[in-house]
Amino acid sequence: MLCDLGSAVRRYHLLREKQHFHISDAFDMQERNQTDFGGILFNLPSQVYRPKSISELAALLAECNEHKKPVTVRNSGHSGNGQTLTSGVQIQLSELRNIHFDKTKKEVTFEAGIQWHDILEKIEFPKYCPPLYPNNPGQRIHATGNASVGGVGTQSSKIGGLWNHVIKIKLVTMKGDVIHCSRDENPDYFRFALSGFGRIGIIAEMTLPVKKSKKFMTGIALAYYDEQTMIEDMRQLTKDSKVDSITVLSFIGNKLTKHTHLEIGMLGVMSDVSDDAEVKTIFNHLKENYHSKLQLGIVFDDDTDKRAKVVYHPRRFPKKNFVYFYPNPHGEPEIDLCHLWLDLLIPAQKFHDASREIGQIIKKHQLEDFLRKETTMDEWDHLPSYVSYPIIKTQADKDGFFPLSLHTNEDNLTVGIAIEPSFPKSMVPRAEAMTNELIDFIYAIGGKIYPYSYHNLSKNQTILHYNRGVIKKWNELKEELDPNFLLNIGSVKNVDYM
Repeated sequence: MLCDLGSAVRRYHLLREKQHFHISDAFDMQERNQTDFGGILFNLPSQVYRPKSISELAALLAECNEHKKPVTVRNSGHSGNGQTLTSGVQIQLSELRNIHFDKTKKEVTFEAGIQWHDILEKIEFPKYCPPLYPNNPGQRIHATGNASVGGVGTQSSKIGGLWNHVIKIKLVTMKGDVIHCSRDENPDYFRFALSGFGRIGIIAEMTLPVKKSKKFMTGIALAYYDEQTMIEDMRQLTKDSKVDSITVLSFIGNKLTKHTHLEIGMLGVMSDVSDDAEVKTIFNHLKENYHSKLQLGIVFDDDTDKRAKVVYHPRRFPKKNFVYFYPNPHGEPEIDLCHLWLDLLIPAQKFHDASREIGQIIKKHQLEDFLRKETTMDEWDHLPSYVSYPIIKTQADKDGFFPLSLHTNEDNLTVGIAIEPSFPKSMVPRAEAMTNELIDFIYAIGGKIYPYSYHNLSKNQTILHYNRGVIKKWNELKEELDPNFLLNIGSVKNVDYM
């Protein structure tokens, strides 16, 4: 039975305001292990192991393989579809904590227990920074886990997904082998480990490039009355050397304020800057070369802000504030709220029509008031909205080197739409119905989803997502490295049994 919607909305906002509803570090570990970030699916492992070295991890996997024990890997548990849950053996990677920064090569090498926050500290951020940093709670997500499921950030609009920038990995298999992989060494294992959900092995160590960085950033919001013009400008911005990253902000119903009927979409443009003069230069450049009818500033005043602030005049702010920005800064789901999040991936050429249909589906299920709010300004505060992130295809993507990447086939630019509702447990059936309808719509128009998020893909949708040839090759590699099919079974829906 569906709950009273008005009561649910009031309860939702009450829970959001009470900090003691956030899970603390003292929260019982057993309860943590039985669910994931989504808080919808539950399972309690019978055995939990925390290896302290890669060799110990390899020995543990070999022993489980010998006794034919299925193994599920858990790191941050920041999935929404139960991928890290099991009633059997669960291996947690948080004790694999080695990290090394080679300043000469400008490379950082780290093990699976290292979080993005650890990487940023090690490389002396903001003096140096990685190629991209996914938007996650307090940068506490583990970086190898990101690479295992995909990995995108606002910089993906300029440089593509994380899979394009991994230099090398150490892959640990169910046989207990530790295999060195890169584009040149064991390239098939490399290609199918990245974004591969741990099906063929565990990424126990990874190396990324780093680059020199600036201490400050500026953010500029470009507002549009016409969404098609906005998409054309978005394509141009991906090639603009003065721009470092791009996001898209869409309002459900496309209304700027509660008091007008003006339809609007926004591009959030972020650029590294050294001083106020650079802010002015970038602002004038965007104003003169793009078709926005209104230009505003986007500001992250401190690194604990729950929302970005939209202001009338752009200004610089510490880059750290943007990198650590997350609407839920505590990095944990609220105990009494579920997070049935869904990232939809759409060819850019279809974004104009698709975003309107997505908004209508959300409204149909009366869940717009439960979406995460991304911005704050007097007349925009609490307006239902969602953020989108463009992902540009690199040459490697175009060549098909990364068969499991998050790109769609029809366009060199994919737009990810982050639908992020949080709601009381009583509303799960309503949210599941919305999610299923959104997924059916997306696959019908040639899109796909980011599979770490909640979903119930059909077999046909799974084939549309990867294609039969990719699935065949993927399973051949799994049979080679995991002949008993024991590792992370079910982490990608339907694929194990094709």
